[in-house]
Amino acid sequence: MPDNSLLVAALTSVTAITASSLASWLTSRGNAHAARIQANDASAAQRREGVWQTRRAVYLDLIERAQARR
Repeated sequence: MPDNSLLVAALTSVTAITASSLASWLTSRGNAHAARIQANDASAAQRREGVWQTRRAVYLDLIERAQARR
């Protein structure tokens, strides 16, 4: 009966390296996806803030003009 310990060690090593590589790849993809979501959310928040500031300025101008006509 041949000694299979070297074969078992090799298969265990290959399995561990494959699992580690897969986990690293999945983590990298997840981090990239999370970063994209965060960037999109920040961009949308900036756009909303810009719209809000523009509307605020228009409303203030409207109020000032209405008060000046009195």
